[in-house]
Order: sequence, then C-alpha cells, then structure tokens
Amino acid sequence: SEFTENEMTRICIFLSIFDAHIARSPIKSSVIETRYFPGEFHFANSIKAIENERLCVHLKSNLNENFVLILYAGFIARRIVSDNYGYDNLYKGGLSIRTPLNSVYQIESINALREGLEDYDKRHGWRGAIANIPSKSWIKNIKELKIDKSLNWKIAKVIAVEELSTKIETQDQEIGFIDFKNVNWTRKKNFNDLLNLNDIIYVKKIKKNKWNLKQLPKINGAIVVMDPHTGRVLAMVGGFSFKLSEFNRATQAKRQPGSAFKPIVYAAALENGFTPSTVVLDAPFVMDQGVGLKTWKPENYGKKFYGPSTLRVG
Repeated sequence: SEFTENEMTRICIFLSIFDAHIARSPIKSSVIETRYFPGEFHFANSIKAIENERLCVHLKSNLNENFVLILYAGFIARRIVSDNYGYDNLYKGGLSIRTPLNSVYQIESINALREGLEDYDKRHGWRGAIANIPSKSWIKNIKELKIDKSLNWKIAKVIAVEELSTKIETQDQEIGFIDFKNVNWTRKKNFNDLLNLNDIIYVKKIKKNKWNLKQLPKINGAIVVMDPHTGRVLAMVGGFSFKLSEFNRATQAKRQPGSAFKPIVYAAALENGFTPSTVVLDAPFVMDQGVGLKTWKPENYGKKFYGPSTLRVG
C-alpha cells in the first residue's frame, strides 16, 4: 500500500535511528520491515524481529529518497532521545517517538537550499574538472569519489571536445552530450577553454542524451523551518549533502550573531533608563582586541556616522 506523507516521515526517522543500531549489529545485511506503521514505532519489537528472523523487504524508491533527505533531522531526533533516556532505552526500551517534521517541507527545504547554494557557486564561475584520467579503465579509479544519490548526478569522462558541444561517457557507460548554451555560468568562451579530453566531471541528465555540467559548491548552508506559534521544527536541513558532510550546520555551526544581537543591547539599555527618544552619539569607535589582533572598528552599513541620534533611529 502507498504511504502517506506523515507515515513517510515517521518511517524515515525510524530508519535513521535503526541505521545507527544495525551498524553495531553483526547482522548488517537486514532491511527493516516497512509494510505498515499505525502512527508510531516500537523500536524493541522491530529490531528484535529483524535480528531473530532476518526480515528482508525491498524498500520503495521514494522511501529511500525521503530517507536520504531527512537524515540530518533523523540524527538529531536520535541524539536527543539518547541523551535524555539513554542508549538502552532508545534501542531496547520499546519507545515510541513522534516528531513534527513534515516530509513535504523537508524535501522542499533541501531542494531550495541546494538550488540556492548552486546558484551562488555558479556566480563565481567554473573551478575546473575533478581529475584527468587518460586510462580506459577510468571507472575503477573513481570509486573513492563520493556522490549523493539524491542529487541525481553522475560522474562522467570527457571523450570529445568541440567548440559548442562536448561528448561524455558516464560511469554507467552511457554516452551523452553537453551543449555550451547550458554552461554560460562558467564564464568561458567555448568548450575548448572549459574542458580537456579525459577530464572527469559531474553531470546531471536533462533529457535523453543531453546532460548538464555540475560542480559541488564550496559554500554550504542550512535551513530550519519552524512554526513561530508553537516552536515546532517542521523541517531541518544541515547542509548540501549528508553523505558528503554529516556536520549539521543548523545545530552545530558557530556563527556570528550579526544584527540578531541588537535586541539584547537595546533591551539592556531600556532596563537601565534609556528610552526610544534618548539621544546617543553615533561616532567612530576603536577597540583593542588583544596582542597580535587587529583593532575592532564597528561601522554602519552605509559607511557613515550620523552624530547625535535617538535610540529609535538605531
């Protein structure tokens, strides 16, 4: 039977928790039974059934895709439960776990993040091929390259270069072509300036034998979708690809607070007798940060100082 979106989310969360357990188990080839979940997971029963009976069920392709896209959030759920209730209770206590995650929001979030990161990266041009391998057995030499299946990318070799078209062979030995009109973002005049024979590149299929040139963004990011009224996290994406980097930039990254720190400063001012009409001096300020460090010179976005100004203006 088909899974609903909510069932799909719960299944994916379960699988991510189960994945960590089965990695420690001698039975690593088993696949979890996923025929039906009535709304919650009973971990002890499911894991026991797998270990005793070695159940093997082929997961649907869309379930596999959702599982990959929800890994960041799934690992957070596992960590929170493990920290609060302990490893034994998590995997052996028969706990039932629900999250407010919405698989539709989750998939849209990761697609939006990837699109944004790729667009930003493209604006900085082409950085070059992954490698150049003249050998005919080039496929054997790229096994160490990680590629996230949810990206739907392939690794390909350039087998012919013309001015406005490039012929490629993918890792699946499929022959295709890249048109120069689709790679204007590379800032090259033609393919002769862009690629060389035997270059190894990332590509994504457009249609039939037509492909797009791809490159992994150097920049990364995160998305958190919350309901502001309840605080529920509806979607969480910790990076461009969980397979390439398990570091969760939504929960583990240390970032500068920027203007988000201003309410704290203004709240402290109001608590100490300042009002919105209090006049303060907006003037250059220089602070020594310590030995070997540059002096700190805060400035306004417009690079100007406005002299006496009310707190409300700030």
